[in-house]
Amino acid sequence: MLFIIGHPWAGVNLTRLLVASAPEVWPVAADHEPNDIACADDLRRRAQLRALRSTTHKLDPAWIVSSTVSAELSTDLTSDDRSQVVLMLRRPEETLPRLQNEEGLVQVAALRRYQSDLERVCRTARNVGDSDRLFIITYDDLTRRRDATLDGLSRSLGLRERLTGRYGVPKRSKNSSTMFRIGRLAVPEPRSQPPLDERVGRAADALYREALDELRARRRGWLVDDQLV
Repeated sequence: MLFIIGHPWAGVNLTRLLVASAPEVWPVAADHEPNDIACADDLRRRAQLRALRSTTHKLDPAWIVSSTVSAELSTDLTSDDRSQVVLMLRRPEETLPRLQNEEGLVQVAALRRYQSDLERVCRTARNVGDSDRLFIITYDDLTRRRDATLDGLSRSLGLRERLTGRYGVPKRSKNSSTMFRIGRLAVPEPRSQPPLDERVGRAADALYREALDELRARRRGWLVDDQLV
C-alpha cells in the first residue's frame, strides 16, 4: 500500500494520478472524510473494483495507492511493513492565498488551518517513525525538479517503467486549473496573489520550515535534494 498525504494544494492528488498511471499500480479514489482512512482490506476491495472498471490496469497490482488531504492515517496502516508513506508540503505563500480565496478564510484563520494541516502530516511521520518507508516531497520537488522526483519515486516503488509526468484526468474532475486539465505535470503559471500580512507571513514560514525540518529528520527514505535512492 502506498499512501500519499499532505495538506490542500500540496500536490497530493496530482501525485496519486501520476503514480496510478503505471499499469501495475491500482488507484483508490481520494479519501476526504475527516476520519481515519479506511482499513487496508477495504482499500484493496475499492482498488480492485476500480481496476475492473478500467481497461488501463490489467496487471496484478504491485501497489495500491491512496491519497488524502484531510483524513488521518490509522496507526495499523502506518506500522505495516508492506506500506510506504509519501508526505507532501507546499510553501505557505502559495497555500494561504488559496485557503483565503477558495474557502473564504481571513489570513489568521487560514494560518490556523495551515498549522493544523502541518501538524497532521507531522503526526503521520511520528506514527511511521524513523523509517525507510517514509518519503518527503515538496510541491517544488514535484514541479521544478520533476524528472529527479519521478525517477526516484519510480525506483523506490520498483516500477517497470519510470513515471513520465503524464496522467489521466478524471472525467468528472472539478479542478479548473489549465495545468491539471492538460494531463501533464508542468510548472504552474504564476498567479498574482495579495501579499500576506508581515506577521502572518513570518509565522507561516516558521511553521513550514519547522515541519519540513522534522520530517526530513525522521525520514530514511528518498528525498530529492540531498539523498540517494
